[in-house]
Amino acid sequence: MKPTEKLTTKVMHTFARNGLLWVAAFLGVLCWCGGARADAPCPAWTDCADGTSVLAAEAAEPEPAPAEAVVHRAPPSSGIGVDEDSDEAPAPIDERNIAAWDHFEFSMGFIAGARDYSAHTYEGTHRFDPAIFAGTPFGNTEAYGLRYDVRLVVWYLRMTAGVDLPFASYDVENTRINIDGQDALVTGMKNWAFHFGIGAEYPFGPVAPFVDVLGGLSFAKPTIAMGGEEEELRGQTFGFTVRAGLRLHVRKWFFASISGEAGIVGDVQWGTELSVGFAVM
Repeated sequence: MKPTEKLTTKVMHTFARNGLLWVAAFLGVLCWCGGARADAPCPAWTDCADGTSVLAAEAAEPEPAPAEAVVHRAPPSSGIGVDEDSDEAPAPIDERNIAAWDHFEFSMGFIAGARDYSAHTYEGTHRFDPAIFAGTPFGNTEAYGLRYDVRLVVWYLRMTAGVDLPFASYDVENTRINIDGQDALVTGMKNWAFHFGIGAEYPFGPVAPFVDVLGGLSFAKPTIAMGGEEEELRGQTFGFTVRAGLRLHVRKWFFASISGEAGIVGDVQWGTELSVGFAVM
């Protein structure tokens, strides 16, 4: 073989061997990048199948949406029987110190006791001896009735105004007396009284003990029948009593109270009261 042919043959073998290596390397690169999954990231120095670089693909990935906060809402309340100052219905007895709050009261209740209507100064007695008023139903007569009070309580001080409607309890036959040879009977007795009081109280939680001094103007209208005729007399007097008792707030706007009183001067001998009322704080 000629030298020229040997050189040519050597060059061709070398080119063929190296060319095969370059082709194999190129095919390997294509299989690594172009044949990969579309969502798989590629090396930073190559392009992905969708034409974007690795860094651009990473920057384009969407950020996860923030989790929505869960808000727990209480079921709607009907508002019936629920105290406005608490989240739940109040206990039967309100333990807060509500009895100490400044407030306005209106109360109504029952009274019972004894009254001496002989202490009144009567008009229209020209036909009768005033001595008759020392007996029944004028002296120490049982009386039962109603009482209505309004009251303002400010810083432990109490200011009261009210009206009493007592009904004298007696047997008409026991009132029979003889005047100038004729029988006289007290057939009826109408009584009412207005009172004003100043006092103090000291609350403990829902309970408030209190003491009042009451001054009152009392009126009486007895009807006396004698000889087939009737005459209505008019009497009045002023007196003082001392009252002491307890007030219990079952709710901040509703209370019950019980008290007793003793007369100093006037027609009231003694008395008791049981009442309920409403308070406006």
